[in-house]
Amino acid sequence: MHDLLEDTMRTETTLLLTLALLAAGCGDKGDDTGTAGDGGAMDGGAAGDGGSATTGTWADVEADLSGSCAFSGCHATGDQFPDLSAGNAYDSIVDVESQQAPGEILVIPGDADGSYLVRKVEGAKGITGNPMPQGSDTWDADSVATLRAWIDAGANP
Repeated sequence: MHDLLEDTMRTETTLLLTLALLAAGCGDKGDDTGTAGDGGAMDGGAAGDGGSATTGTWADVEADLSGSCAFSGCHATGDQFPDLSAGNAYDSIVDVESQQAPGEILVIPGDADGSYLVRKVEGAKGITGNPMPQGSDTWDADSVATLRAWIDAGANP
């Protein structure tokens, strides 16, 4: 009986921690009028540092988007624009204007520096609203480098 109680408590604790982590990665569905981040842009390039060049494929980028952005209440199907869920993300971001920052294109094939999505995940100055993912740290350098490499290579599916 004691083992059953212990297993039940462990399961409930794990479930609560998982839900808390998922909720922490998402903000509310407000009007996205938060302040711009001050994190500055990260250097996603590998040129000149003697390291190997980062390659990015759509599969890698889609996995990062799905894993950090496509949750209920965030950028899942039927929630907040853009839909970043697997199977929908590509058509929602490539050559698509931001609803939050009119005139800004989320992903401009061949131009990572000009792509608004890159600036949002880097937490760059001058963005509208909050850096993404909201409520958590910006993407790690490897994920940003993968996104930048994929965009600079033409943002192919």
